Formats: sequence, structure tokens, C-alpha cells
Amino acid sequence: MLIRKASIFLYATFHTQTVMQKLIKYSKLIFTSFLILFLSGCLQNKSKEKMDESYAGQKIEPAQSDFTVIEFNPEWYWIYKNVSSSTLSENEVQRVEEILKTIVKENNDSLNEKTESRFSLKLKGYKKQFVPVLNEKGEKEVWANMFCSDFETESWKNGIVEVEDGGNCFWNVKINLTTGKYYALSINGYA
Repeated sequence: MLIRKASIFLYATFHTQTVMQKLIKYSKLIFTSFLILFLSGCLQNKSKEKMDESYAGQKIEPAQSDFTVIEFNPEWYWIYKNVSSSTLSENEVQRVEEILKTIVKENNDSLNEKTESRFSLKLKGYKKQFVPVLNEKGEKEVWANMFCSDFETESWKNGIVEVEDGGNCFWNVKINLTTGKYYALSINGYA
């Protein structure tokens, strides 16, 4: 009887150790699998965040970029009133660029008609400043400021370029990205 109890005890102990070893082995495998899945999910989210990374006064545009995004300053009451600062994604910047092309085409096509604009516009060779905001309705708008002057420094990427006169070398417009419409096209005059 004592031998039988001892053999049952040894079998149970051995079997329990074997089961425990298998559990530990499989739990390591399961843990490693979950860790790999978790990390790959994090990396996918990081790369998606990089693709949708917002511009807002950040220095993430290429060194030779012809545009910058500047965070709205409430002291610029002459640009917008009753708005809050916002950001622009890469897709929104591309949309602004497409709308600007439409604005240039519509302006230049209407030069033969009697319109407020007496000047043709272009985008090639121009620097662009984008100031994104959310209006009172929660719609995203962008004040786009264009100028043809080449600045010897990169200061135009940090602060609004303001000039009087200068003709069509200096123009700006407000674009409502939510509606896709633009308004307040302003082209400087000559002194």
C-alpha cells in the first residue's frame, strides 16, 4: 500500500511538473505572440499618425518648401475674428493647393470682364503662408497669404508677411475647407 501511494504521489508530481512545464512553455509562446501583435499595431498607428501629421508652426516641411503653416494669433484680428486656432493635415494642405489653383484660374479667366481684380495671378515662384482656424460654426478655414518675393532668410516661415502695395506679387484669400468655397480674395495694388 505504501508503494502504491508513493507511486501515485510520484506520478502526480511528475505529471504536474510536465503540465506546468507545458503551461509555462505555451504561456511564453502566447505572451510573445501577443507582444508581437501589440507592437505591430503600435507601429501601424505610428505610421498612420505620421501620414496624417498636422502642420502647425512645426518645421516639418522640406527645406526648399514653398509653403509654411503658421498658428493663428488672436492679435491678428484683421485676418479673423471669433475663431480658434487649428492645424492642417497633409491631405488638407493638398486640398488648399488645389483650391488655390482654381482661384488663380477663375481670376485669370475673368480678367476680360469688369471685375475688382485687374491683375493676373499665379502660384509658381510664390511663397505661401497658411493660417488654419475653426470658425464659429466649427468649420475649418485657412487664410492663405501668397507673395513672390524671395526672402534671404527663412523668417517668412515664422511670421505673417505684411506689405502695402506690391501689386499681384502679394495676394491672399480665405478658404473654407469644410464647404470648399473661398472668399475675400485680396490682391495688393500699386502706390
